[in-house]
Amino acid sequence: MKNISKFISPCIVILLMLSAGCGFGTNISKMDSSTISISKDGTVDNLIVEDFDEGLYNIDELKEMTDQEVSSYNQANGDDAVLVKDIKLDNGKVRMEMTFKTAEDYAGFTYEKLTYGAVSSAKLSGQSIVNLVDADGNAVSPEVIDELSEEHIIVTTNKDKMVLPYKVKYVSTGVVIEKNNIVDLSQVGEDGEALIILSK
Repeated sequence: MKNISKFISPCIVILLMLSAGCGFGTNISKMDSSTISISKDGTVDNLIVEDFDEGLYNIDELKEMTDQEVSSYNQANGDDAVLVKDIKLDNGKVRMEMTFKTAEDYAGFTYEKLTYGAVSSAKLSGQSIVNLVDADGNAVSPEVIDELSEEHIIVTTNKDKMVLPYKVKYVSTGVVIEKNNIVDLSQVGEDGEALIILSK
């Protein structure tokens, strides 16, 4: 089972560790698996879909604990940093929808890396941008990468699907391009980072 600590703090994870597609503007609330969507302004929507055994766990407890964690985070980082849009049961699965004001808020709340910004800013922060391929799997030369300063880049340790605000241009190893703005990160190594260059 995937590590789902990406979306809530460890105390809430206890309740969820139970057993062991699209175009621009995709409404992820209709997706059938966990998905992240990043908007042009950097807002992050996160849908989590996981098995839920009502005989062992209480959905009301999950809602209460989630609200407590969100309230605590928002007190430290701003009232609208994290918003819980919905938590419900659907055919034996819990579906949780959350909105984060920024990628930094997503990372701060979930303890999972997610950055979104210009390639130039990523380089200044020390991010290594190498071993990229295009949509056909062709290697991207260092010279081409050097010319990408004004393009947007997403760097994440997330392993779900991701809906992007612009068309995918280049990706790192393991990232599967499903649509021009949707990628599947499940094939990225467990401890690896996914790099996604976008073309506005």
